[in-house]
Amino acid sequence: METEMINVENHEGIAYPIPLRFIAKETHIGDKLISYQLLRLKKSGLFTIDELYAVASLIQGKQPNSLINWTETFMMLEKDSGQRISRKLRASHLI
Repeated sequence: METEMINVENHEGIAYPIPLRFIAKETHIGDKLISYQLLRLKKSGLFTIDELYAVASLIQGKQPNSLINWTETFMMLEKDSGQRISRKLRASHLI
C-alpha cells in the first residue's frame, strides 16, 4: 500500500516529507492539542517561524477538521502570547 506524501520545503530547498494520513496529527501538551508535525519541524531547526505558518496553512487546507489548536501551537513555538501571533494566524487563515 502506497502512502501519499506531502513535501514541505524550507527557504534553502530542503524538503521534509510528511505522510498525508499523519499531517494533522496532534499531541497533548497539558490540556491543549498542539500540532505534532510543527513541533517536529521546529525541533529540526530547518524551518523558520514564517515557514511554519505556511506549513500550518497547508495542514489546515489538507485536514480542515483537525483538532489542532493553532493559537496554542504558535504560542508554544514562539514562546509568546501577544497580539502578533493572532495577527499572523488571521493572515494565514488559521483562525
